[in-house]
Amino acid sequence: MWKTINQLTNKKSKTTKINELIIDQKVTTNPDEIAEGMNKYFNDIGTILADNLSNGHNSFEAYVNPTETTFEIQNISVVEVKSEISRIKTSKATGQDRISPKLLKDSVEVVAESLTNIFNKSIEKGVFPDDLKMACISPIHKGDWK
Repeated sequence: MWKTINQLTNKKSKTTKINELIIDQKVTTNPDEIAEGMNKYFNDIGTILADNLSNGHNSFEAYVNPTETTFEIQNISVVEVKSEISRIKTSKATGQDRISPKLLKDSVEVVAESLTNIFNKSIEKGVFPDDLKMACISPIHKGDWK
């Protein structure tokens, strides 16, 4: 991809040749030794850096500056829940809960208040149930391959 972009933008590719490298306090010009030295460095650097990190058990709060800024999410209303349910397309598949969109729309008057209470309690507690975070995604072929 970059080769094509560089050709289209008339950019010449730059190659940097390393003529010498210091390995174990010795200068080498041998291309094989340079390659091996760089290979060893990049293989070992992750472990070396990890070994030098402290195993502190600090909470993230220790690294965050205190702030006076806050925000608040307002409760949602039954009217808003009903409005969103009315926008659901009944031709769509069921979710993880196996409740069909048609059933949800048909029972909106019965379930809207309970759903509103659940959503508002989730906002109030700052907890979003794991089951509501899940989605089933299926690819659908919509025509001939190009």
